Formats: sequence, C-alpha cells, structure tokens
Amino acid sequence: MPKKKSHNKWSFQLLPLTTDVLGTGYRVDPATQSVEDEVNIALPYYFRFHKISKLVVSLGPTDGIRGKRDYHEILGVAEKHYPDFDIHAYAALSDVMKIQEMRRIVMSVLDWMIATFDDSQCFQTAKTKLRWSITDA
Repeated sequence: MPKKKSHNKWSFQLLPLTTDVLGTGYRVDPATQSVEDEVNIALPYYFRFHKISKLVVSLGPTDGIRGKRDYHEILGVAEKHYPDFDIHAYAALSDVMKIQEMRRIVMSVLDWMIATFDDSQCFQTAKTKLRWSITDA
C-alpha cells in the first residue's frame, strides 16, 4: 500500500506580478519560499473546496494587466490577488522582516477565504496548523 502524502509541495504559491525582482522570473527568494513551504505543509493534501487543488496568491498591482480579478477559479486553481504589495520595498527588507510581512499577507488571504466561503475548512485547518503568533504575522 503506498504511503499517504502528508502535504502537497505545490498546493500553495506566492506569485509576484513583477518578474525578476525576488528571483528568476516569477519565483521568489529563499525567505519568501520558506513561508510558502510552511503553508504547503499546513494545507491538507485534499482541499475538499470547489474542486481546487492549488491556491495562488498573486502579489502586486495589476498595472497593465487586463482582466485581472480579485479572485477567480479555473482548472483546479484558485487565484487570490493581493494588490497592496510593493515588491521593491519588500525586496529591500531583511529576511526576518520579509518573513513577518509575508506571514501577515498569508494570514490576510486565509482570513478572506474563510470569511468569503462557507466550505473553506481547509484554510481554517491550515491557519490553525501554522500557529503564527500575532507578532509573527
């Protein structure tokens, strides 16, 4: 019998809308990646939410991006836009400050998901597992 997976490495992604600032292309730096990894571990393997298997948080203003919506779901991916993100100010922060800021953003997005959808137990579960203190998030 195959081992049950405890988490899905790619169930959560932080996606800067401005490329090549934090990492190559749309990728992030190691401090931000560490927060992404924490959330991936905390999310249940099966979301049981709108047939979604991945949550992407797009970070930054949508200048020049036509049709960008606050939230949408397509092909098993939910994308939540977080417009109040200045990638250049964020890039200048220390790693400790980046982690604190990104945790705050993640908690804000999880709170929005929980408040918006009645069937969002997977996000409440993740929030409980993360157990970031108020000072950390």
